Amino acid sequence: MPNEKSSWTRAGSALDRVNDAFHGAYEGARGAEEEAAPVLILLGDTLVLHAHGERREFPVTPRSYHALRSAAHAPVALYALLYRGPALLDAPLRRRVEALLQSVTAATASLNQDVEEEAVAADIQKVLSETLETLHRLLHEGGTSRQALEGFARARGPELLRLTNHATRLELETLSTRVEAVLDGLTEPERNALHVIVAGAHQARERSVGMQYFRARLGEPGGEEERVAYAENVADEAGALELVGTRRMDRDIAKAFFGDSKRLQRDILGDAATAHLRRRATAGEGTAA
Repeated sequence: MPNEKSSWTRAGSALDRVNDAFHGAYEGARGAEEEAAPVLILLGDTLVLHAHGERREFPVTPRSYHALRSAAHAPVALYALLYRGPALLDAPLRRRVEALLQSVTAATASLNQDVEEEAVAADIQKVLSETLETLHRLLHEGGTSRQALEGFARARGPELLRLTNHATRLELETLSTRVEAVLDGLTEPERNALHVIVAGAHQARERSVGMQYFRARLGEPGGEEERVAYAENVADEAGALELVGTRRMDRDIAKAFFGDSKRLQRDILGDAATAHLRRRATAGEGTAA
């Protein structure tokens, strides 16, 4: 027999072309699914609605939220500057401390322009004032001890949590207002078919403000991700829409072939791997010596 590779292993084989045909068909169907029903995308400070072939954008982060976040970063910036720095300020570190002092001073002066609620402004003022006092003392004394730095950070902790509480409330209030306006503009079938994508980093997945809000608003149990999904490290709308199309397409394929719409949400080889490994363990194969 001729010593040549079979059509299974040869590059560009008939089976390769079948696989290519699958990918082409799948991509086409997925693209259609992206706009088959309304999609809401929470991407950073923006809520985007794709519906009826149109795109609408809504800001969801109030101005005060940014002021709260920046204020909370002031003491953390001081801590980070000195975290691995010398006990005594050298010239480069002194310049960075002076630059931070100037920024915090300017932020304090503009506080009333950025924050409307008196209680919020008062809590921000306290954090900035304490940070300014520490910066001035640091420059005057020419350095600090690790113990003093840790004491400063621990004292600011409860204050930062208050700022976080204000920021979360403001963000949820604005997000809720925007979402209710969007839902009012959809028909009941459209609301029932709505998919939501919350984009963000991996670490924020379970406790994300957006995920918690949309799960509560749409009545979705935690961990299910039926109509509300988290898109890890997705940086744009195209990636979020692609995820929606993939989820819708995979769900329909799984239901058609396996009678279980969630089957492809698990690794397609996972169930078989579990069964094979169980048999191997029963037979004593692959166990530690």
